[in-house]
Amino acid sequence: MLGATGNFVYQIVFNEGLRTIPAATSSIIMALTPMTTALMALVVYKDRIRPIGWLFTITAFVGGVAIIILWNSTLTIPMGGPYGR
Repeated sequence: MLGATGNFVYQIVFNEGLRTIPAATSSIIMALTPMTTALMALVVYKDRIRPIGWLFTITAFVGGVAIIILWNSTLTIPMGGPYGR
Protein backbone atom coordinates (compact mmCIF):
# COMPACT_ATOMS: atom_id res chain seq x y z
CA MET A 1 0.00 0.00 0.00
CA LEU A 2 2.83 2.41 0.84
CA GLY A 3 4.58 1.66 -2.47
CA ALA A 4 1.42 2.35 -4.48
CA THR A 5 0.73 5.55 -2.54
CA GLY A 6 4.33 6.74 -2.88
CA ASN A 7 4.36 6.05 -6.62
CA PHE A 8 1.03 7.85 -7.07
CA VAL A 9 2.25 10.91 -5.17
CA TYR A 10 5.54 10.84 -7.11
CA GLN A 11 3.73 10.83 -10.46
CA ILE A 12 1.47 13.73 -9.46
CA VAL A 13 4.33 15.84 -8.10
CA PHE A 14 6.60 15.05 -11.08
CA ASN A 15 3.92 15.99 -13.62
CA GLU A 16 3.08 19.20 -11.78
CA GLY A 17 6.79 20.04 -11.71
CA LEU A 18 7.05 19.56 -15.47
CA ARG A 19 4.52 22.34 -15.91
CA THR A 20 7.00 24.86 -14.50
CA ILE A 21 10.41 23.68 -15.77
CA PRO A 22 11.61 22.30 -19.13
CA ALA A 23 11.93 18.54 -19.58
CA ALA A 24 15.72 18.84 -19.97
CA THR A 25 16.05 20.46 -16.56
CA SER A 26 13.86 17.81 -14.96
CA SER A 27 16.02 15.12 -16.60
CA ILE A 28 19.10 16.58 -14.97
CA ILE A 29 17.34 16.63 -11.61
CA MET A 30 16.25 13.00 -12.11
CA ALA A 31 19.83 12.05 -12.99
CA LEU A 32 20.83 13.13 -9.48
CA THR A 33 18.64 10.42 -7.93
CA PRO A 34 21.38 7.74 -7.59
CA MET A 35 23.76 10.24 -5.98
CA THR A 36 21.08 11.52 -3.62
CA THR A 37 20.17 7.96 -2.64
CA ALA A 38 23.81 7.09 -2.00
CA LEU A 39 24.32 10.19 0.13
CA MET A 40 21.15 9.50 2.13
CA ALA A 41 22.29 5.88 2.71
CA LEU A 42 25.63 7.23 3.92
CA VAL A 43 24.03 9.66 6.37
CA VAL A 44 21.13 7.51 7.60
CA TYR A 45 22.56 3.97 7.53
CA LYS A 46 26.31 4.69 7.52
CA ASP A 47 26.45 2.64 4.30
CA ARG A 48 29.48 3.33 2.14
CA ILE A 49 29.93 2.99 -1.61
CA ARG A 50 33.33 1.93 -2.83
CA PRO A 51 35.26 4.45 -4.94
CA ILE A 52 34.57 2.46 -8.13
CA GLY A 53 30.83 2.81 -7.43
CA TRP A 54 31.17 6.58 -7.09
CA LEU A 55 33.23 6.67 -10.28
CA PHE A 56 30.51 4.86 -12.24
CA THR A 57 27.73 6.96 -10.70
CA ILE A 58 29.46 10.25 -11.49
CA THR A 59 30.39 9.07 -15.00
CA ALA A 60 26.78 8.14 -15.72
CA PHE A 61 25.56 11.51 -14.42
CA VAL A 62 28.12 13.58 -16.36
CA GLY A 63 27.49 11.57 -19.53
CA GLY A 64 23.72 12.03 -19.21
CA VAL A 65 24.02 15.75 -18.56
CA ALA A 66 26.40 16.14 -21.51
CA ILE A 67 23.89 14.42 -23.80
CA ILE A 68 21.09 16.69 -22.59
CA ILE A 69 23.10 19.92 -22.81
CA LEU A 70 24.79 19.13 -26.15
CA TRP A 71 21.76 17.50 -27.83
CA ASN A 72 21.67 19.91 -30.79
CA SER A 73 25.48 20.17 -31.07
CA THR A 74 25.39 23.50 -29.33
CA LEU A 75 26.04 24.38 -25.73
CA THR A 76 22.72 25.33 -24.18
CA ILE A 77 22.08 25.37 -20.46
CA PRO A 78 18.37 24.98 -19.82
CA MET A 79 17.07 27.23 -17.10
CA GLY A 80 13.87 26.43 -15.27
CA GLY A 81 11.69 27.61 -12.48
CA PRO A 82 10.13 31.01 -12.10
CA TYR A 83 13.40 32.86 -12.71
CA GLY A 84 14.38 31.06 -15.92
CA ARG A 85 11.51 32.24 -18.06
